[in-house]
This record gives sequence, C-alpha cells and structure tokens, in this order.
Amino acid sequence: MRKSKEKGQSHSTRPAKLAKPKWVKYTPSEVEELVVSLAKKGYSPTMIGLILRDQYG
Repeated sequence: MRKSKEKGQSHSTRPAKLAKPKWVKYTPSEVEELVVSLAKKGYSPTMIGLILRDQYG
C-alpha cells in the first residue's frame, strides 16, 4: 500500500446546463427588482439572500 499525499479525482464534474431549472418562477429582471426594493428598505446583502431563498423560492 502506498502512503503518499497524492489524491486522485473520484469522478468527473458534470457540465453546467445553460437552461434555467423548471422550478424557477422569476425572470432575471424580476429578481433584480426584488433585490433593489429590498436594498432600498435597508436590508443587508446577507438578509436579501435569505429573504429571496425563504420567501421567493
């Protein structure tokens, strides 16, 4: 048995898909409007991300 620090790649990575997932309900412009409106209300970028994740799916 070799005891070296060499690491192998266990599997190849899948190529990124260009199409958006079917569960996405909002267009990029709608998401941008949501982010801008939340930022104007004084939310931090972290809170905006949490709100988008939890309330808008």
